[in-house]
Amino acid sequence: MKILTLSFLSLLFFSCKKSGNSASTQLLRTEYTSYTGDILHNEYGYDMMGRITSITQYLNTAPPAVTVAIQYSGNEVTLISHPENEPTMNQTKEVTLTLDADGKLLKRIGYTHGVSIVTTPEPSEYFSYDTLVCEYDAAGLLKKKTYSGYDSNWVNPTYTYSTRLNSTASFTSADGNLVSSDEYVTYPRTTRNNGVVTVAGGSSEYHKVFDYSKSFPNRMDFKNAAVLNEFRYDYEPLLNSNYKNMHNQMVTNNTDKDINGTVVFTITTTVDAERSYNSDGLLAADHITPGHTQYVEINYFYGK
Repeated sequence: MKILTLSFLSLLFFSCKKSGNSASTQLLRTEYTSYTGDILHNEYGYDMMGRITSITQYLNTAPPAVTVAIQYSGNEVTLISHPENEPTMNQTKEVTLTLDADGKLLKRIGYTHGVSIVTTPEPSEYFSYDTLVCEYDAAGLLKKKTYSGYDSNWVNPTYTYSTRLNSTASFTSADGNLVSSDEYVTYPRTTRNNGVVTVAGGSSEYHKVFDYSKSFPNRMDFKNAAVLNEFRYDYEPLLNSNYKNMHNQMVTNNTDKDINGTVVFTITTTVDAERSYNSDGLLAADHITPGHTQYVEINYFYGK
């Protein structure tokens, strides 16, 4: 199940060390413009310690609604939301982040439950849970992540299907920047229909190379990176204040195989980005090549 505020796997998974924020460098809101021209607004609410405690979202001119409530307890952060991307389902999503002393993500555990609102032709229900573990090098740069997840759907007493997903990704850095990543994913899917069990699914490989020839500085509000990375979209790989630059190009080679290991799909995509900065030197906008991402422009707004 895809959630509006989350991108599958990618995304949405990393954090960085804390940095001091003045009133003028606190991220207040972001605007994501899709390739169709729709604008998704995100507004951030803070407590007295400068931690994000709520996220308000709205699409275009729709009424704003608090979609995420965030609580803190020691080194754990809990995010509870009620996604509305599937109007026929009543959904609840809970994510728990475990951070180290510098605010970097060590573990992420997610759980989503949905029950159909409509009963025609038949009611349905699903749940999913997943766990992500991150490892870093001595410089605080992401080195490895491992992910496991389970997604189960109940349609009626005679028809159910479930998917188990596992992935391992390694990250290579040089000169203070992420230069490449290699991810391997398996997703066997089991279907039970009137007592007949079938197994399908397959595997995928994602090999990414990043270019920094335009030397865009890695500067924005990193204080709440662990939370912000939960609601970034799949083009940007991570937020981490330890990196020197932000990339201007990402080349991805993707290969999909069926359950028997036969290649069924391959593609190479190149996504370019132009970045602009405000008078304080903070990232103000990303302009992304149309065609390979849902969002083609992202604007960042800071203040008190």
